[in-house]
Amino acid sequence: METPDNLIHLQSDLVDLLRPPQEKNAMHHHTILSTIISKHDGLYYRHNQPEITDEQYDALRLFLEQLESQYPFLKKNDSPTQRVGAEHDEKFEKVVHLSPMLSLAKTLNTKDMTEFMKGIARILAHDLSTFIPVFAEPKIDGVSASLLYENGYLVRGASRGNGTEGENITENLRTIQNIPERLCAKNVPHICEIRGEVFFSHDAFNAVNNKQAIDNKPLFANPRNAASGSLRMLDARITAERPLQFFAYDFLDHTVPHNFNQHIIHDILSSYGFSVQALKRLCHSLEEAEDFFENINNKRPTFDYDIDGVVYKVDNIDYQRRLGALSRYPRYAVAWKFMSNTVTTYVEAIDIQVGRTGQLTPVARLKPVLVGGVMVTNASLHNEEEIARKDVRIGDKVIVKRAGDVIPQIESVIKESRDTNLQPFIFPDTCPCCGSPTIKPFNKRLGRHFAERYCSSRLSCPAQQLETLAYMVSKNALDIKGVAKKHIAFLIEKGWLRHPADLFTLQQRNDDSLIKIENYPGWGDLSVHNIFAAIEKARHISLDRFIITLGIRHIGEKNATILARYFGSYSIFLESIEDILNDPEGKTSLSLLENDNLGEAVLEAIIFYFQDATLLDNMHLLAEQLYIADYKETIIASAISNKIIVFTGTLQSTSRKEAKIIAEKLGAKVANTISKRTDYVIIGDNAGKKKQLAHDLNVPILSEKQWQEIITTT
Repeated sequence: METPDNLIHLQSDLVDLLRPPQEKNAMHHHTILSTIISKHDGLYYRHNQPEITDEQYDALRLFLEQLESQYPFLKKNDSPTQRVGAEHDEKFEKVVHLSPMLSLAKTLNTKDMTEFMKGIARILAHDLSTFIPVFAEPKIDGVSASLLYENGYLVRGASRGNGTEGENITENLRTIQNIPERLCAKNVPHICEIRGEVFFSHDAFNAVNNKQAIDNKPLFANPRNAASGSLRMLDARITAERPLQFFAYDFLDHTVPHNFNQHIIHDILSSYGFSVQALKRLCHSLEEAEDFFENINNKRPTFDYDIDGVVYKVDNIDYQRRLGALSRYPRYAVAWKFMSNTVTTYVEAIDIQVGRTGQLTPVARLKPVLVGGVMVTNASLHNEEEIARKDVRIGDKVIVKRAGDVIPQIESVIKESRDTNLQPFIFPDTCPCCGSPTIKPFNKRLGRHFAERYCSSRLSCPAQQLETLAYMVSKNALDIKGVAKKHIAFLIEKGWLRHPADLFTLQQRNDDSLIKIENYPGWGDLSVHNIFAAIEKARHISLDRFIITLGIRHIGEKNATILARYFGSYSIFLESIEDILNDPEGKTSLSLLENDNLGEAVLEAIIFYFQDATLLDNMHLLAEQLYIADYKETIIASAISNKIIVFTGTLQSTSRKEAKIIAEKLGAKVANTISKRTDYVIIGDNAGKKKQLAHDLNVPILSEKQWQEIITTT
């Protein structure tokens, strides 16, 4: 048998390795496989230079596990299958956080900070001129982590992951010296989750990169990347060699009383043995918040670790609970970010990309330049109007910054350096992918054209067709397992797929065809059978998932749920779409806008989507292939579950918006109008005609006090 170094480059030899050996050859087979997998682990995890595909690696690793299962004497401590955290899919064990680890909304100036505070006051029904105290501390530019303690002992550590689930990196976090194994304090909760940030000091980062250089290994671009890579090492001993630090900023304990404050939590974390930020402030006015920000910004060069802003949290924990969270951000916190680092470079080209919705997005190709420790080679120019406003031309010298220290963008053009021969950029009036005319739809409500330009060809455009069909089968939409983008591309190329509904007639057409899909290279009887089974399973879909599947711009999981709750059934959805198209400024569209979780952009996207006859026809054809279930709210057991409630008048204890949020969390449906189906009408001051209508219809009326008693005892 050939040497491992030769084998790793030869597909045929990799296939040979996946053939079951006789017992007398099993040891030799195992040794070769282990050597190859170990080499590729190093190339992937430590050097970021994989030489084989993920599919090839997974096949090798899976076969090694099966080999050890068949011959248990092969399983030893040094086997790749026994490494901590190194499961066959190369990922750490997933763990669920006690509550989601969300991102933070961001602000860049005093005006935005003012609006943030006003928004809080509105939801809490406070006087807008009254500043609600906020607790402020520097925002570390590190890696978020959570630590779960039971009876005071550390039992689990996790990365943030997708916010709901993170990676189990317990052993790596245990190596950080200022993370206590035990909380040495009185009255430690039975279960609590500590949130914090893992980071490198500047000195530690330089030391790590020096060692990388000595070991002839790639250097880390910045401390945050170094921290992230160190936490995800499969061998915790490597993590232990790197002097990471941890600063705690929050803890979750559902026994915390309502009158608690964030600044007290900060002190408790310190008493538990955690390192916390020394610089902090309880701000009682916008002026104090702004002063703290400027103070931290001025001291930023003196910090021995990277910070990228200041975090402000409403200090009152009861207010935090009442404010709740959106899908990505808590409503009670914001990160006021420092101005980004800026550099100059040159625009070498402007490319036009065609997205799933047909939108044409211009992208500036830049002469590579480091911005805040990251190499930047391109920047989005957003749309045609943005290019014209900034007058960006190919060949221009430009100022580039990373918005929020993340997204590269062109801040301005250095026009005094411009060559007089440079010509204004002419935005194409035809699609660069298919050559079809482009359009800028007109918004009747606002009386203006869209800022974005779109390809008019829809699914006849190859770029839109591929991206639309690939999105349709993805996990967030139909969730057809086994069908990846490469499969969609193949089926389009061979003429099997053109429109969304084609997917559900694929099996019948394959059965009737002389040339079967399973006869093509890369396909097989079993895989095709599994795909057809997954397609059949996907025929049964809920209304919200169906709306996601349509791929309307701005409508992801959250907005699809809102729309599904609003319409209730597919038939009503169709009727309402027809009403919107007949009169975009009419009752249906206005009712949609009155929903405080939707905005003009969403309504604009809906109108634009369904004004296209091709898309409307495709939706009808797709719906004919599906069984679309009415939307059913996940009900929380409470005294008002499934009850229809109407609020009227001015509430004193809370705002109407907050009251609606609370009611919906408890399983109620909040309506705007009173009917015989209404279960309760909650009246505040100046209730007006709705109070009388409730009397006339014999609908139970609750005072605000009675309402508060219901929600506090539920």
